[in-house]
Amino acid sequence: MIKIEIDSKSLDERSGTSAKGKPYLIREQVGYAHILNEDGKPGKYPVRCKIGLEEKQNAYEPGFYSIDPRCMIVGDFDRVAIGRLRLIPAAK
Repeated sequence: MIKIEIDSKSLDERSGTSAKGKPYLIREQVGYAHILNEDGKPGKYPVRCKIGLEEKQNAYEPGFYSIDPRCMIVGDFDRVAIGRLRLIPAAK
């Protein structure tokens, strides 16, 4: 299972107007993904990643999380994919 570590409540927000004239807001929080390598063993180091947040969503508290199974969708060509990423506290 993938673990995501959040070490700070800091977020990055960017906003502007698209080329088509629509306003946008991007909110992201930095995390660290503890992923497995091709052998199924934990990687030596976690990988820095960005977690997208909804417009009014609070930042995740520092701690360990896993991916909420409700994020899984069946997408194009009937392939399983991850939709909007959401995190849930990791089991201890």
